[in-house]
Amino acid sequence: MTHTQTQSSITPFMLVIGIAVALFLVSIVAPFYALGLHLEPANLVAGGSFDPKGFELTGGWLRMVGFLTLTLGPLAVAVCGGLIAFRLLRRGDQLPSRLRLYGVISCAAAIGLWLFIFSPLGRLILAWFLD
Repeated sequence: MTHTQTQSSITPFMLVIGIAVALFLVSIVAPFYALGLHLEPANLVAGGSFDPKGFELTGGWLRMVGFLTLTLGPLAVAVCGGLIAFRLLRRGDQLPSRLRLYGVISCAAAIGLWLFIFSPLGRLILAWFLD
């Protein structure tokens, strides 16, 4: 595999991770903070006192993007992050140092998204969003 083939083989995966993380932040996390729900008691937020359908900000296309991101994003991030990690371990010495750095950052973003989803704050935001 030549240098150009290796370089072009991980770039789409890095783009998928970047887009998935950005969509997750914009369509799910940002509305939670924009509506000030981080200032409310967690038991009320998770209990459904603040229905996301009742807010103008989370209605319509943004909510649909959030649902699509929530269903497809974590799977895409896990697959692409795993493929990037595999290719970096296997052929990382053939890549330019900047591309290796971007690959490591992409893998860290993928791991960070999964850790956030299973964190207490992530579970609270998802409980509110899926209400």
